Amino acid sequence: MQGSFRLHDESAAEPFSPSTSCLTAYPHAATVRSTGSLRSRMPVKKLTHCIVAVALVPIMTLGCARLSTGDAAAKPLHTAGGASSFPRASAMSPSPWVPFKLERQMGAVCVDRMQSQGSSPAPLLRDGFCKGPAPAHIVRALLALPASAVDASPQAREASLRDAVYVAAPGLGRRADFTVAAGDLTIRSFESAEPDKTVYVVWSVKCGPGEAGLACQSGKGRKAYRLGKDGTAHDVSALVFPPVPSLSAQDIARQNDHGGSELFLFDDKLPVASTMRWLMEFDPDQPLASDDPKRVGSYAHFGFLRWTGERFELVERVPRAQWPCRQQRTGQPACSDYPDGEDRFISE
Repeated sequence: MQGSFRLHDESAAEPFSPSTSCLTAYPHAATVRSTGSLRSRMPVKKLTHCIVAVALVPIMTLGCARLSTGDAAAKPLHTAGGASSFPRASAMSPSPWVPFKLERQMGAVCVDRMQSQGSSPAPLLRDGFCKGPAPAHIVRALLALPASAVDASPQAREASLRDAVYVAAPGLGRRADFTVAAGDLTIRSFESAEPDKTVYVVWSVKCGPGEAGLACQSGKGRKAYRLGKDGTAHDVSALVFPPVPSLSAQDIARQNDHGGSELFLFDDKLPVASTMRWLMEFDPDQPLASDDPKRVGSYAHFGFLRWTGERFELVERVPRAQWPCRQQRTGQPACSDYPDGEDRFISE
């Protein structure tokens, strides 16, 4: 199947791996899906990936990490002292931004897309990642989740955080944003100019139909948390997530006439930008008309979910800086690689 958001065969050395679980929610069944689920529409399975990444220095075995799925809120179940032995992230982002500078300052080993060849212990981070103990503030947030939210014990969470896969990205606060995969959990920080408004989105956590969050009908989904001054994790999903886009009669007609999927949240840009995107996939044999106002490649566009520093907002268009292109392979023009390219909803 072809389309601007579907994987194109880049090389035999860069197999695609699904980045998150396939989770259904809301009427018209909006889901949170990775691009892996675009190919088969089959449920995403737990994956275990091993990588031996060859950097510009000696061969480094970077190990294995498991990703899967877990949600809720309450008092920390582990002492804050557990985070004190983890590296502290710099309070200020580099200016200008320097990829991997912060992570290496914290002792992590990092590889970019050219060195990783598209393989990663954490599929969401396949274009470049670092491996090492997670930043201390991320540790505090993940250890603060209550037992009712996740399957892993605080001790298991702490152990996985000591061998995390992560990257930093410039955000809206003084401190950088971080995307961290640790065991079966992924956490993404969204910093704010007001530190007490920083949000941590965690998946997969336990949640049910009708609960605020992203895609909670399957029993697991994504929740947003803020940490109180006492270290308590507060579920703020209802405050920061807007409703899933609703389908008009015209949208439902598109869906029925062209073999459209449920709405899904495309999140592949999270490691580098605080923006996600709502899309609907169509049968490649029944594409939308080229002049359809919602068409983007083989998909229909239903808006970007963009972090504002206080909450997420649904917007029709974003500048390229909020939807950056992948690192290009040597000799290739910028923004020519999957899933980038011509896009009427992105202003250059």
